[in-house]
Amino acid sequence: MERWNALPCLTLLVLACQGCMMSGGGTEGEGLTGTFVNPQGQPVAGVTVKLYDADDENALSKATSTHEYSDSTVTDASGRYRFSSLGKGRYNLEGISGNGGNAEAIFIPSIKFEGALDLGTDTLHVPGGIRIHIRSNGTPQEGVLCYVPGTSLLAISDDLGQCLMTGVAAGLYRVRLRYDGLLTVTSSDIQVKPGVITDVGILTMTSDPSQNPPTPKGVTVRYDSISGIATVTWKRVEVSDLAGYVIYRRPSLFATPERLIPTTTLVMDTIFRDTSLHIMADSIPLTYVYQVKAQDLNGNLSNDYSDPATLVFAPKKNR
Repeated sequence: MERWNALPCLTLLVLACQGCMMSGGGTEGEGLTGTFVNPQGQPVAGVTVKLYDADDENALSKATSTHEYSDSTVTDASGRYRFSSLGKGRYNLEGISGNGGNAEAIFIPSIKFEGALDLGTDTLHVPGGIRIHIRSNGTPQEGVLCYVPGTSLLAISDDLGQCLMTGVAAGLYRVRLRYDGLLTVTSSDIQVKPGVITDVGILTMTSDPSQNPPTPKGVTVRYDSISGIATVTWKRVEVSDLAGYVIYRRPSLFATPERLIPTTTLVMDTIFRDTSLHIMADSIPLTYVYQVKAQDLNGNLSNDYSDPATLVFAPKKNR
């Protein structure tokens, strides 16, 4: 099964676009052409128009902060756009004019292009949005990738498990959610209306038994000079088959991480107290790097170590 790190991640699959249907017809010269007007019927100049491959389900696996698209252009003074050099295929078209409260948008899905094609006149509308509340194991899931393949729509869920997509043209959508270690989820149809944020409600993600558990995030370490104890904390990994956590320590970033407790013992909470430091007597300041992995009920560990948390301290001398 394909793995996704979230950074780690969703796929919005556009089924149709109500209010964004292609109108007009006929052909005009070579390529793909059309015209955009505002709700008052006036042509709109300066609309950024982009085409995306409608058949590329893995479009986001090749994209990072920007989305790959086949071509782009801008409408002229008469609201006219033209893609003169375009290969045969199926395309999704996005049009966006202005920004913020002045933005207007349109989305035309699944355009079958085989030669010269004029889409006629389409109307831009104020964009809406989609809000999804994502849960895993009963708690909000942060870092889920929410996106529409073949479009520029993309969002990442926050620490409240909320995924908010703005600038969404009116239409009918399905949202796919992806996150490392969890089964991919696709929503039912979501109707977006102009100027309205559509709240989908709660979507629940469950553990993917074929994948290793996600890597713990937010690892920190704090040293108490009085007790000589280092306290390591991290964020809980939200998977239903979690067995516990494994703690690793090494004397520098260049050394190999070593497991701190026996292989048969797991840390069940999201906190670990390293009490072995107080027995180390040396006047030279020491550096220790802590990292964490999650382990599931089948004994599978996270593929990667967590980001390192570094501790520098000067142990007390033995007297």
